[in-house]
Order: sequence, then C-alpha cells, then structure tokens
Amino acid sequence: VRYVRNKRNQFSGADYPGLGLDAQDPLVRANNAVAVDWVSTLSSRAILNVRATYTRFVQAAFRTRSTPFDATALGFPEDFVDALPVSIVPRFEVAGLNAFGPRNPSQNTTNVIALQGSLSLIRGNHSVKVGGEVRDYRINARGASFSWGGGQFAFNQNFTQLDPSQNANTATLGGIGVASLLLGYPASGTVDNLSRPGFRWKYYAPYIQDDWKVSRRLTLNLGLRYDYESPPTERFNQQNRGFAFDQTSPLAAQIAGRPGINECPACANLRGGLLFAGVDGQPEEAFDADRNNFQPRVGLAYQINEKTVARAGYGLYYFPQAEFGGTTGFTISTPFVSTTGGGAQAFIPANTLSDPFPNGISQPIGSSRGLLTQAGGDVTFGLPEHEIPKIHQFAAGIQRELPGDFKLDVAYVGSRSVDVLTNDFNAGAARNINVLSAEQLAAVRADPVFYSQQVANPFAGLLPGTSINGATVQRRRLLLPFPQFNQVIQAFENAGRVWYDSLQTSVERRMTSGLTVIASYTFSKTDMALSFLNPQDAETGRTRADFDREHVLVVSGVYQLPFGKGRRFFTDAGRGLNLLLGGWEYNWIARFQSGIPMANPDLDIIGDPRIDNKSHDQWFNTCVRQTNGTSRMPNATRTGFVACSNPAWAVRAPDTLRTTPLRSDVLREPTVPQFDMSLNKSFIFTERWRGQFRVEAFNVTNTPLFPGPDTNPNNTTFGFVNRSTRNFPRQIQLGFKLYF
Repeated sequence: VRYVRNKRNQFSGADYPGLGLDAQDPLVRANNAVAVDWVSTLSSRAILNVRATYTRFVQAAFRTRSTPFDATALGFPEDFVDALPVSIVPRFEVAGLNAFGPRNPSQNTTNVIALQGSLSLIRGNHSVKVGGEVRDYRINARGASFSWGGGQFAFNQNFTQLDPSQNANTATLGGIGVASLLLGYPASGTVDNLSRPGFRWKYYAPYIQDDWKVSRRLTLNLGLRYDYESPPTERFNQQNRGFAFDQTSPLAAQIAGRPGINECPACANLRGGLLFAGVDGQPEEAFDADRNNFQPRVGLAYQINEKTVARAGYGLYYFPQAEFGGTTGFTISTPFVSTTGGGAQAFIPANTLSDPFPNGISQPIGSSRGLLTQAGGDVTFGLPEHEIPKIHQFAAGIQRELPGDFKLDVAYVGSRSVDVLTNDFNAGAARNINVLSAEQLAAVRADPVFYSQQVANPFAGLLPGTSINGATVQRRRLLLPFPQFNQVIQAFENAGRVWYDSLQTSVERRMTSGLTVIASYTFSKTDMALSFLNPQDAETGRTRADFDREHVLVVSGVYQLPFGKGRRFFTDAGRGLNLLLGGWEYNWIARFQSGIPMANPDLDIIGDPRIDNKSHDQWFNTCVRQTNGTSRMPNATRTGFVACSNPAWAVRAPDTLRTTPLRSDVLREPTVPQFDMSLNKSFIFTERWRGQFRVEAFNVTNTPLFPGPDTNPNNTTFGFVNRSTRNFPRQIQLGFKLYF
C-alpha cells in the first residue's frame, strides 16, 4: 500500500502592482494518490498481480487579491457591473504597454480510479502474460487560464490616428493606444461567462503477450492489445455535438423575401447550426464510439553468431483521446462591438467604456436557442464521427560486439502516425470552413470593388448586438456558405499525418577500470501534416516538424575514480582514509544537435532564402518584393527599410491562397552544444548504513541558446535574432541521500 502527495505553490505577478496585478495567489498544484498492489505466486509457473489506484489532481488560481471587486469604482455603470459573471478587476490591454488586470479565478479537479491486473504464465518455451486495465476519469472544471469574467478591453491607435481607414506606419498617421483608452474607445473586448462542466469517460484495455523461445537462436514476441476509450459525457448535458450541416436554420423563414436575399446564394436554403449532446434525439456522448482499436505487436531477436544479434519489430498503437465536445451556449462570450455598418460607419466608435454593452451581457442559454446559438458570431465544433488516431511503429537493427569490449548498435527506426486530429486551435489545424472558395477568391481579385460594396442585409435587425445586424453589409459576407455566422471553426478532423524515419547508431565501451562511455548518433527526418495552409484546402499541408532535428550526437559516460579501497590508488586505505578518498564518481552528458526548422514568414518564396556568412543580425535573406513590384529589406541599423534587388520572398496579394510550407526545409533556428555533469561521493558507514552526496551542474558552460529570428516582414527586426535566451543558465544543485 502506497500513498503519495505533492503540492507546488507558484507565486507570480507581473506588470503592475495593486489592482493591475495578475496575481495567482498562488497557483496551486496538488496531487494525492493511493495505490494497493497485490502479488501472489500461484505456482512455480504462475504469478498474479492486481493493483487498484486512486489519484486526485487539483490546479487552482484563486486570485484573492483581485476578487471581489466593485468595477463602479472605475466609472463603469452599475447595471454592467451587476451583470458580470465574476466580481473581479477588469482587464485592459493597451497597444505598446503591458496588460493591466487579472485573468479569471480557476479551479480544475481531476479524479482517476483505475484497476489493473496481469497473470504471468510459463509453459515450456512460452512465457505468456495476460492482463488488462480499467480506468474511470472524472474532470470538474471551473474557470480557464485565459478568460475574462470581469471584462476585457483592448485599445489601439485606430480611433486616434489621422486617417482611421488607413493601416500604415503610425509615425505617419499618428494615433496611440493610450489616447484611445482616455477617450474610452476600445478596438475590441469581451466578457466571458463560463460553465462549470463535469466530464466523465472510461477506458478499457485487455491484452495478451507471448514471448516464444522458438530455438536457441530465435525468439519471437507476439502480442495483441485492444483499447476502448469511451466518448466523454457531461453530467448536465453541457456539451456540443457537431454541426447541423443538413438541417434548415430557423432564420430561413424570417429572411425569405427580404431585401438583399438575391445577393446571398446560401440564403435560398439556409442551413447549419450547433447541435447539443443529449438534446433533440442526439446521444449524450460528444462523439461516436470508436470500437475497432485492435493493436497487434510482433518482434523478433535472432542470434546470427556469438557476437552478432539482429532485432526487428512492429507495433500499432492508438493515441489517448481525452477530447471534449465544447460548451458553447453554456459558456458564452459577449463581444464588444466597436463599430457597426460599413463605409464611414466602420471608423466611428459604436460603444464606449461609459456603457460598453448597451444591449446587456449575454447569459448562458444552454441549448435553448438550438441552431441559432451564436448566430451572428463565431461558432466552434468538433466532428462527432472522428476516429481515434493511431501510429505504426517499426524498427530493424543489428547489435555487434567489437574488439576491445566495444558494442555497436545500428538500427532503422520509423513511424507513421495517421488519422491525427486537427485539434490545435492556435496553429491553424482547426479551420474556419465559413470562407469563400478558391474560385470566389479569384473573382474577388478580379473585381474587388464589386465584392466590397455595401448591399442590403437580409439579416438586418434579426441578430442584435452582432456585426451583421445593420441595414447593409459587404457583398462578400453574403457569399459565405453559412452567412448567419462569422467563423465556423471545424476541429477534430482525421486529416493529420506524421512521418518519422531515422538511422540510429551507438557505440558503447563497457566498464573497464571503472569507465563506461557511450556515443550515439541519430540521423533523422520528421515531417508532419497537421495544419491546413488555407481553410479552402482539401488536405493538410506537409512540412518539417517543429521539433525535427536532423543530426543529434550525444556522448555520455560514467567514471568511477580509481581511489580508495580495492581501486588502483590507495587500494589498502584504512577506513578513515577510504571514507575520504573512495567512492567518487564522475558523470557527464554532452549533446550536439541541429536547430529546429525555422517557421517560414507568411510570404511566398521566390528565391533561395539562405545567405553566406549569416549572423544573429541577419539570419537569412530579408529582401521582400512588395505588391507594387518594389523590393525592400531592413536597413543595417534596424531603424527602417531600404531598397534591395535580390528578393527571396514576395508579399501575397489580398485574397490569394498560401502555398509556402509552415516551416523551412533549408533554414533552422540557432543551436548550441549543451553539457551536463555531476560528481557523486558515496559513503559506507556500516553494512546497514550508507549515504551519497551529489553535486549536479546543468548547462555547465553557461552557453545561451537564442530564439529563432523574427519572421514578421513588417518589422524592422525581420531576420534578426533576439539575444534573449530560451534555455536555463548554468544551474548547480546539491543533494544527499541516506540509505539504511
């Protein structure tokens, strides 16, 4: 029986003192676990092992210094403050300044109950293991890392610059975010009203493994595992379940025959909207069950001769799922409307801080609005019919004993991950499907004025508080497949793939005179296709993985110093002298590796971006051809731009699809060797009492690792490597262990 507890309190606060402090007070991470493990020798050929565990993990940031707070003290109207879901200091984000104000308080609790069992049997030349496990996951969430229950308001220079219709250098147009703040003109904002869901799902995994000694030279490993991870349920049915592609929108009847209807092809048969788990005949689970996850495993080891062994293996594995269906409708955000309408109205503030939400703050409505949920705004959903992703892993290699007690390993190791879910909302993997098609974009480029013209809006007055409620709207907005929504974000598509191939070698010098040295080298390539370059694309775009390192060399070793009793020097040392000189051990790890692939700028590649004699001041060719045909690059002092004649990049014209991969095949971020070392001293006090003192040093040479270069072509630091470090400086830690 074992009980484990750890608790980590993280105290942090930055930017501003007092009300503006984003203090966590502290950020609490507490883990408690208990395990009961029982092993029984049933016979000389059978062993039974059963284990039951319970774990509970809590992560919370209570923000007691920021809540409760009466925002009327800052001048906000009382009805706005009364409607806020959280009584907390509002958040202000002003361009050019640090953010003022805290995030929401949060508390997330995860409980896991598990039962595992295995039966090991030996029958002749077979060693068989049969077992399985069952897990019950329960997650209760309150709050989120970045959410704003007290209101969040962002300010830029647009409302205070000379010409708000222009988007150019502020040195020419003027304007400043602080001025917009003083006038009370936010450019954007939100109030987040979050649900408190309680999720639950189960996991089952039986397996059988047979290690078969076919002959003196050949051993086979044969196994089969089955995984079933049930889709998550929420105890109050506070989950979304996909999108109603084939269901008629309730707005269809209301917009029939209205002005502007002829400008909207989708309005003739208006469809779409969120679906909800456990509502209107929908299952309680967020996703369809995936029940065919059988995983064969096979391996072999063959002794070619006394000094050579060949090994190979293949296995199919399934990724853990642990996704949820979303809580839109139960979690709802009220966006701040900064402007309404088009033309000149687009540059006139519609609302101010004195009354930021005149139509009120949206309250959670659950599934009551059905397909009208988030109409006029953004909607996000996961495909309920997705499958659980899987990975095929395979390897083949030879191990050889060389003269001089050296051991050589050479192997090919590879994998193929398929059906990977596009669920990364921050990297373009989940995509907005409410966009113009490639053909429509071509038409827009041919006649941009026609598609930007204001036309009668068939949704006028039907969606109050949204950007599509005005009398007119841009023509291109009505050409969307779901014009009643802004963005329609589709996640959890089985569209992702990952390819990994590697040659892995290692040479080991076995223990001789207390010295062991291992040198390993890996030559590899990892490609992935996990994100859509454009939402119009049918497939994800293949590119180098952001963690790909083509070459990795690691040299490590252990050296037991030859001093003390039984060693080369002072071998006859007495107890006192041996206590001082004996038991010393030195360890080291040196790592040399390629940098990770650099993220490509959001530009077209029209030439080789590599340059001779690259430096941190200019990491690649920074000459960019503009849409007007001229080319420019940052000047030497990084204070502006100068003309250039050898562009490697080109700015894409508006409404043009991207073709450049997300990461470069030829440019990599900076890298440096890393060295870690330790010196250990062991003490033998008696036969029952011994100890060990350790001195460990990480990044011994204190070498800084700089981040990748700036890839924003609009910055004068384009191609410049910032000298801030992304690795830890030298760290030295001391430790002592007592064994008895």
